[in-house]
Amino acid sequence: MKKSMKKSMKKSMKKKGSITVYLLMICSLLLLFACAIFYSLRIEGARVMVQAGARAGLFSVFGRYDRDLFEQYDLLFMDAGCRTGDFAPGRLARQIEKYAGIPWGATPTAGRAKAANLWRLGSPAAAITGYTLATDQNGEAFYREAVAWEREMLGVKALQRLKEQVKAVEGQEKKVPEGSVENALAAYDRAEAEAREKKSGEDKTIQEEEPPSGSADRVIVSAEENPITVIREIKKKGLLALVLPTDRLLSEGAVSASQLPSGRKVLEGMGLIPMVKNHSASDKVLFLSYLAGHMGNCMESKMNGSLAYQMEYVLNGRKSDRENLEQTVKKLLLAREAANLLCLETDAGKKNEARILAAAICASLAVPIAEELVTQVLLACWAYGESLMDVRTLLAGGKVPLKKTKAGWQLELKDLARLTERLRNPAQDRTEGLDYEQYLQMLLFMNNEALCISRSLDMVEDGIRGIKGREGFRIDYCIYAMEVQVKAGLAGASDVTVTEKRSYEN
Repeated sequence: MKKSMKKSMKKSMKKKGSITVYLLMICSLLLLFACAIFYSLRIEGARVMVQAGARAGLFSVFGRYDRDLFEQYDLLFMDAGCRTGDFAPGRLARQIEKYAGIPWGATPTAGRAKAANLWRLGSPAAAITGYTLATDQNGEAFYREAVAWEREMLGVKALQRLKEQVKAVEGQEKKVPEGSVENALAAYDRAEAEAREKKSGEDKTIQEEEPPSGSADRVIVSAEENPITVIREIKKKGLLALVLPTDRLLSEGAVSASQLPSGRKVLEGMGLIPMVKNHSASDKVLFLSYLAGHMGNCMESKMNGSLAYQMEYVLNGRKSDRENLEQTVKKLLLAREAANLLCLETDAGKKNEARILAAAICASLAVPIAEELVTQVLLACWAYGESLMDVRTLLAGGKVPLKKTKAGWQLELKDLARLTERLRNPAQDRTEGLDYEQYLQMLLFMNNEALCISRSLDMVEDGIRGIKGREGFRIDYCIYAMEVQVKAGLAGASDVTVTEKRSYEN
């Protein structure tokens, strides 16, 4: 009996022992699982801290935007040259490292305080893996910032008004061929040469043609009184002397191509952050409105840099203020000539005046030329003379309407031969129409957009270089967006690495 009791006790002890081992195995697995969870949580927590540090580092670096650019042009860009004139992104990486370690205590704050390093993370190491510069993708970042700024400043009604004005000018220019006065004078010269050649082969005795009925007012017109001769002589002279007010001092500013981004090989970004180009007509109008508010022109010059007439440079791209203004005046003349010729073509009274004078001119010529041709040449010269008056008015601070009416017409046909004298007294008190700056914007709207952006970057760089101490500034050293990789050692685990991006757009 004792033996049987011992056996039963041993069996029960075996059963109790087997249950204990099973529980230990379960507990071990649970503990292992818990450790794995805590390990994962620690790694993920460390990753969150490093990510927060990377964001803090980027935020602090992007907060060091170029103040001169912002104050003068309302642009947010970071000068990677750090005002030294040398492209040194490594300095920015060190700055990121300085602020990235603050969240977990690897780096002290400005007050020398440190956070508790619960995650046991080491000191951060930062590397810049990508950046987009102001000049990348044909200045897309610059264009975006300019448009965004102007959209905030300009109302919807003002934007719509600018778009309507641009459409009106485009419509006028399509109706009249470019350089119409040149074409008219060339046609007149060809007709005169053909008539002289024909006359030389005929008998020297020339019978005067009887004037047609209704031409009793016909008079002999001398060369000095012939508007066609006067306009031809005027076109040989310098335009600026004719249209620029006598009290206006012409800027003699000049710049060399090597001083501008468009004249050198600019630095390109690394690992570019893509920016989709989707420019609407409204964006272009906003961009031009931005230029008008931040750059000088003939009427309101800004001599921060080498050039004072910056808007005229954006339009023409010449290397001196004088050349840019001359080209601008030529383009303004073409634009106004189109509108003025349309007005003459629709005014029966003025066309009849031109026909009467054409008959008188034909009677005064030694060779026969068709009166209809001379009439058209006179209309073109008349429109050109009125255009000179318009441009003179604009440069004197007046306004000129887009669509010329009979009431707003300045130059009489009889005064066309004395155009030089008439130009001395432009209509300065006009309050209806557009001023010089608004006409500039419309001319720029019809210009190539890529050229406008490139030349605008030229003027931004030139303007900042005009500030004392910023002579070495380069716009292609200015960062708009950046991608950074931050790595920190984690005790008992592999290093934690995160990648963060930031731009001035968001």
